[in-house]
Amino acid sequence: MTRILDDVGLFADLARNHRHHAHTDSWWVNMDSLLCREREVLQHNLTDGHVTLGPLQEVPFTFVDMGAISSVDLFGLDELIIFAFYWSNRNRYRSIVDMGANIGLHSVVLGLMGFEVRAFEPDPRHVEIFRGHIDEAGGEQTGAVA
Repeated sequence: MTRILDDVGLFADLARNHRHHAHTDSWWVNMDSLLCREREVLQHNLTDGHVTLGPLQEVPFTFVDMGAISSVDLFGLDELIIFAFYWSNRNRYRSIVDMGANIGLHSVVLGLMGFEVRAFEPDPRHVEIFRGHIDEAGGEQTGAVA
């Protein structure tokens, strides 16, 4: 069985279902439920230092406990819908500013999609983690800098 995050057509599927992105829509509720069931596998993969993410496939990213949430929570359906928007517009825009970059997931994903990313994050602990994620993603090859 293919997991949602492993599906190379993930971003296209999310974009195609744009009329169902309301949290009260049965499609959204079903997709969110399926993603919740995948959290254990996702946490294991993040602990190993990577996650398979749609057409990007292998994305270097780690498990980070941030108190009330962890990096597992950064892969919710709403975030995936945003990634689908980035993917759909990757040939339309070249440069992105990531304000409040946190631990760098959006910067890494955008960089792997070919965007030039300028990221800003005020929390020194998050900047350190962010830089590690950027280094693992290929540093300057991603186009993302902190």
